[in-house]
Amino acid sequence: MKRMSRKEWLKGCARGGVLAGLIGFCAVLVSRKEKFECSSQCGKCSKFNDGQCGLGLK
Repeated sequence: MKRMSRKEWLKGCARGGVLAGLIGFCAVLVSRKEKFECSSQCGKCSKFNDGQCGLGLK
């Protein structure tokens, strides 16, 4: 088994850090979704869809 160099180890750590950051960012976006309320400000709610939010927000 080949021994991993310091450069390869640092690359792996950087990739893992970026991946963890993306997962965390997505988790924040998903958790914030339910805090929004549908209103006429976004323009997606209209009389054509019975006042339902076109973005699927509550």
